Amino acid sequence: MDLKDIHKAIGNQNKYLWENRLTRNDLENWFENFTGKVTDTEIEKKTALEILSSFIYHNEDEIRFLCKNAFNIFKNTKLKEFIFDGSDLENAKSTFNDFIKKCRFSHIGRPGESGGYILYIFRHANNLPIHLFPGRWSEITKDINYILFIDDFLGTGDTAINFWESSIIKNLIKNFPDITLYYLPLVALKKGVDNVTSFTRFKIISPQIFTEDYRVFSDKSCIFPDRKKREETKKMCEVYGEYLEGINYSLGYKDSQALVGLHHNIPDNTLPIIWSKSKGWYPIFKREKKRY
Repeated sequence: MDLKDIHKAIGNQNKYLWENRLTRNDLENWFENFTGKVTDTEIEKKTALEILSSFIYHNEDEIRFLCKNAFNIFKNTKLKEFIFDGSDLENAKSTFNDFIKKCRFSHIGRPGESGGYILYIFRHANNLPIHLFPGRWSEITKDINYILFIDDFLGTGDTAINFWESSIIKNLIKNFPDITLYYLPLVALKKGVDNVTSFTRFKIISPQIFTEDYRVFSDKSCIFPDRKKREETKKMCEVYGEYLEGINYSLGYKDSQALVGLHHNIPDNTLPIIWSKSKGWYPIFKREKKRY
């Protein structure tokens, strides 16, 4: 794909997928970040454009669709179990309506973080009654058998694993030893799913899981399948990424090498040349960092 085609592809993505978030000034200011630290300035800018054309952005409509999809996967999984136990489809649907009364929905993280925002969209997307979304853990009683934790993004799995080890989960398991805990990230990296599966007893359901193919510089990369081009691009991203966010984030948090964004924020697993605001860098998609 030549430079003209890449520009056209980005223009179409911005118009139809990226909610027209980018202006010509945004692109020009972002290009000015690349000053020839690694190779010729024009080569760096063209490479940056190729990276941007592969950026996967989930707009507001897609977030809502993923919320519906996550719940449908959960629902269909339970319907299959009911049918396997001898119910016909209509009876299984009736059984599920009774089953959902024993479920509660919550989120990982503190009030005001993205989990609460996603939980609101999830409730409306699936037309679920508000009493299934408790405001306090004291509202969980012995007739509740399942809790589903909704999340927007699962990267390395650190957040979910730390949450599993928190007093909230320990108290739930202690007080309700038969309770089943689900974790529903809308978007996930396969490595993170594997980590959460290994270190917790969450039952994971995710409607979109990015495999190693979508890890930008992996040997299996579908983004840069050509080895020479992949290595050259990786070097550029590492140099700029380390300069901006340090070695642990040079290619995204813990070397995630993601190119993923969400309507409401950009995960730090994504390459920092996309989102960083450090040292006067102009981000093409802004990330709002947590303030403690």
